[in-house]
Amino acid sequence: MTLGQAVNLSQGGMLVRGFHHYALGARLVFDLRLPAPVQGHVRGRARIARNARADRDGVTGLALVFTGLGRADEARLRSYVEYRIG
Repeated sequence: MTLGQAVNLSQGGMLVRGFHHYALGARLVFDLRLPAPVQGHVRGRARIARNARADRDGVTGLALVFTGLGRADEARLRSYVEYRIG
C-alpha cells in the first residue's frame, strides 16, 4: 500500500503528491477517497503519464491517466469535479 495526496483531479486523471519516480506507462490500481459533499471512494485503474517534479509542476509525484473506472465510480468522480468547478 502506498499513500499519496491528489492535488489536481479531473475526470481524465490526477496529479498525486508524495510518490517517488516510477516507470512511465506503468499501470496501477488506485483507491481515491472523496471529501464532502460527494463522499465515498473512487476505485479504478490508471497508468503513469509522467513523473512530476517540484521545479516544473510545483509538487513531486505522479501524473496519472485513468484507464478504467466502473460506472458508479465514474459518476461519483464526475459529481465531485462538477461540484469543484461550480
